[in-house]
Amino acid sequence: MAHVPPHSPQMPEVEPDDGAPLSHDPGTQSLADALHASFRVLGVIMLILVVVYPLTGVAFIRANEVGVKRVFGQITGTAEEGLAITWPFPIGKIERLPRSEREEVVEEFWMHESERDKLVPLAQRSTPSQGLRPLWDGALVTGDRNLLHIRLICVYEIRDAVRYVTNLANPARTVNCAVSRAAIRAAATETADGLMRSERLAEFTNNVHRLAQRDLDALEAGIEIKRVIQKEATWPLRALPEYLATTEAAQEKRQKIEAAEADAGNTLQEAAGRAARRLVGTLEQVRMGLAASAAERLELVRRIGEAAEQGDTALADQLRTRLDRLGECLIGQYMLVRAQQSAAEQAGDGTRAAALKRQADGLLARIDEVLLSNETTAEAHGILRDAATYASTTIKRLESWKNRFDALAEQCETPEATARQIEDIWLGVLRELMDSKTIAKHRLPGGGERWIFQIGEDPQVARQILSEKLRQAEEARRP
Repeated sequence: MAHVPPHSPQMPEVEPDDGAPLSHDPGTQSLADALHASFRVLGVIMLILVVVYPLTGVAFIRANEVGVKRVFGQITGTAEEGLAITWPFPIGKIERLPRSEREEVVEEFWMHESERDKLVPLAQRSTPSQGLRPLWDGALVTGDRNLLHIRLICVYEIRDAVRYVTNLANPARTVNCAVSRAAIRAAATETADGLMRSERLAEFTNNVHRLAQRDLDALEAGIEIKRVIQKEATWPLRALPEYLATTEAAQEKRQKIEAAEADAGNTLQEAAGRAARRLVGTLEQVRMGLAASAAERLELVRRIGEAAEQGDTALADQLRTRLDRLGECLIGQYMLVRAQQSAAEQAGDGTRAAALKRQADGLLARIDEVLLSNETTAEAHGILRDAATYASTTIKRLESWKNRFDALAEQCETPEATARQIEDIWLGVLRELMDSKTIAKHRLPGGGERWIFQIGEDPQVARQILSEKLRQAEEARRP
């Protein structure tokens, strides 16, 4: 019988004939246990895969998203908000795209900036000796052949998700190129000064928006541009100091104009109050009047005169309102009509000159009406009040002189009586002069009754006169 080494793996275990239990090898038992555990784990994994794998074709689309379904790489449709289902991966796929607005910064026309440059204001940066550097510094050429550095922001969103993912490999780059091309075309019709002073900025950005959207639509990009914003703009660094000096001068000019306008408004308000607006107009009305043509204003004045002559007061008032909106105040209208009247008189057109005179008289009546109304306040009111008082006093004095003259005229029936009246008047005047202590009197030597009357000429006499006036005032204050 051949000898078999103990514990040999080739030696089978033989069950004894007497029914004794089999003897197990430990290595074989361990291998069997490992296989059983592996099969159990594999079963669990397969069960999980069976449950989870179909879920790879399920996606939840949020309110601000849109889903694009693909099967074997081909687009089969879109999915809106909610649960979307397609074939599991890798057969199917759902790509979620945001509907919210995106921003693309266009810096094709901006200068090259290092990280250190970004920390320094533009006005304080050093200028490269060679000026603009090709392939480094970008610039936009305007219609007046100037250069500007401009940084734009394009705000856009997805309008058609299928076209967006089908036709665009790099959406951001596509938008950037479309806006850059549009900016070049739009700048060709603008001036650099207009863009820098914001005079044409809105029109420029609108044109960029329109042209860029047209290019994207031609590409079927599925993108809608919401707005284009000019984030920053500046002249080249070499020209920037001169531009800043010009801007500062313009700002100083605006400030002085605003101060002058405010001073003019305050002066008018202090002079006449609310009536100033109707008499001389406001600064805005003056600007409007300058913008309107002289022919237009003259035509309105002519039609106002015709309406007034025909008795159509409603039409005349309507035309006056239109004339006021053109900036013609009452005084301006009066001066305009007077100028036309003078021209008509020189041309020998008596009929037209008479009609214009009636218009001028009507305007004067309206001016008087405003001056005497409650609208006239402040300094003008005081002047008018003093003028009225002076007029009233003068009229009363003239009436008193007239009454005295009439009384004297009744007594002067003959030349002898007239001579006596004149002598009495002269003696009365002389007596008043001699009795007055506020008038200096000098008697000439050499005999006779020759006197010279001086009022306030000699200093000593002037002091005596002042003392006498003070004494009289003191006596007047005493009870």
